[in-house]
Amino acid sequence: MREFAADTGVNPNTVQRVLGALDGEGLTATERTAGRFVTTSASAIDAVRRSLASGATDVYIDPLTVIGMDLDQTTALLAERWWAPDRQRRQTTGDVS
Repeated sequence: MREFAADTGVNPNTVQRVLGALDGEGLTATERTAGRFVTTSASAIDAVRRSLASGATDVYIDPLTVIGMDLDQTTALLAERWWAPDRQRRQTTGDVS
């Protein structure tokens, strides 16, 4: 852990705290003699994915409601943007800007 902290330029306490949080969410597991491993639990991964998506959705919804868009308008806009050529290009290249 100290080596990882040194390689990344992060305080070892921060690394320990983050790894503990990942353990707590079920995304990693520690095996005493073998090290730490990323989970293969689909339910743990899906739970975190859903939590992240919910947060991103709230960030998206709030400003749209402020400008007066309703659910139907917002859903139509999301469907339209989902398949937009510029978004598909970003998706392919990994550019999220």
